[in-house]
Amino acid sequence: MVTLIFGDYVYETPIFMVKALTRKELPEAFEQMEKLRRSGYLAGFVRWDAVSPVPEQPVQPDPRFEQTPYVNFVLFRHRRPVDLKRRPPCFCPELVKGLDRAWFARKRSAVLEADPGADLVLSEELQLETACEGRLIYEGFAAGGDVPYRGFFKDAFEEVICLSGRRFLEATKEGAGKPEIIRIDAPEADRDYLAQALAGIAEPGSVQAGDGELSCRWRQGLPVKAVFDALFPAVQAKGRTGTPEQIFGHELRARGIYGGVFGVFSVGRTELALVERSLEKRPGDQRYRLGAGARVHAAIAEDEAWAELCAPVRWLTLPEGTVFQEAMRLEDGAVFMLEAHVKRIQRQLALHGMEDSWTASLLEGIEPCEARACPGLQGPLAPEALASQWARLPDAWSNLLASGGTLPEGPCELVLTADAGGGIALEARPLSTVDKPQLGLSRKALDERSDYLVFATAYHPWFDKAFERIQAGECFDVLFVNRLGLVASGARSALVFEQDGRYVTPPLKTGMKNDVLRQALVDLKAVEEREIPLQEVMQMQRAWCVSAVYGAVETAIEKPRRSRG
Repeated sequence: MVTLIFGDYVYETPIFMVKALTRKELPEAFEQMEKLRRSGYLAGFVRWDAVSPVPEQPVQPDPRFEQTPYVNFVLFRHRRPVDLKRRPPCFCPELVKGLDRAWFARKRSAVLEADPGADLVLSEELQLETACEGRLIYEGFAAGGDVPYRGFFKDAFEEVICLSGRRFLEATKEGAGKPEIIRIDAPEADRDYLAQALAGIAEPGSVQAGDGELSCRWRQGLPVKAVFDALFPAVQAKGRTGTPEQIFGHELRARGIYGGVFGVFSVGRTELALVERSLEKRPGDQRYRLGAGARVHAAIAEDEAWAELCAPVRWLTLPEGTVFQEAMRLEDGAVFMLEAHVKRIQRQLALHGMEDSWTASLLEGIEPCEARACPGLQGPLAPEALASQWARLPDAWSNLLASGGTLPEGPCELVLTADAGGGIALEARPLSTVDKPQLGLSRKALDERSDYLVFATAYHPWFDKAFERIQAGECFDVLFVNRLGLVASGARSALVFEQDGRYVTPPLKTGMKNDVLRQALVDLKAVEEREIPLQEVMQMQRAWCVSAVYGAVETAIEKPRRSRG
């Protein structure tokens, strides 16, 4: 089964595949493309080093990965418009596992020492793990952002997600006997280079410059391969002064399709996008390869170049404007489990390449205070070890709260918001009170494949309806199941149940919130992790909503017949 989406269309009814796994197969592949490009919709991708004489690379990104095809196109008979509905983010892996600043610094220095006038792009390849399906990731990106060129390709061999803001080539033909017009994006800095390259495939004297683009008449009888020979790799892929051979002298990683092209050849219209952002994966593997690049030029500082490399990676893995939030309990000038909260948000910032320097000084200055009881219900869910987990409210935080207005009387919920630039904000909110705590049920299931569920951010649309019910006083929290019918999480709490005399909580992989108190109870072996189907929960006698803000609050479970969104 082959799935291919490009731009606004999904392509259907595959009838022929053109693939080149080695350089020896490339001539035949391009010859087949030339024969087939007027027979339907020929859609797919060309790897960035498929045309230029780049030496074979014996070092692969990972020996368990097969070689990415140089050329992989499929001829489709039909296409139809694709309806992409806006989806919440689902793909949020840990960047720290992939980005290697030390590698980049060494390579940048080596390039500039060898050639002080160098102006080229070095690439870095990441391996990111996720349980999300490629189609879900693609639809989240394509519908949630302004991406002019977007594509998704999947067959038994390869899965590719392409997101690009730059057109590589567009060719249109208005009718039989009319010339085919080629247009390419050409920023001012690249215009002369590209005009010279375009002259090799254009009818003499037909190259014209427009606003940010170049155009020409496709020379009659010129094959597809000649276009790639002239224009490929694109100027960003090899740099303004660096040839592919020079770049591969500095890089140990093959780029896959990063810097290549993705698109469609069809009757009367060809549209190809430069692959500026891409994710590649082998079916059955949880890892995606993500290509990123940074310009190396003597006038560009290392910090600036590194930020350039990180930007597209963060764009792909974290929605723009994401801020992390942590809710804590503030009581009589002390914060419960303050150190655990700060370490948790420090880890989340670091994993996404965000500014976290403020957390180190805060952790060094934490002042423990006298032991106090764990908030909420006492007993097995409030072990004595947690009584010493209180710390004084930091002075810096006291000043922030004082500047924001009057603090609520009595215990309150302290909400810390941290952004990518290292800015923080604090808000103190009164604790909600419910006479008879009840755990409501949601008829909307969580998608446990979403990496985004494990991060404490200010973006959580899947819980919005539940929060409305909580704020209206209808229930203390709302229980969610996942797609498999297993208990996943509460909207604002972790969940614990008594089963056969033991305390159990669903594991994080089901979609459970990773509250610091829940994690402490698991680490102390006061609670054990177990997958729990909803029907089993309905037979249990006792349930608790567990959070570091409210402690362990015993709740009654709503009957299924009253389930609501």
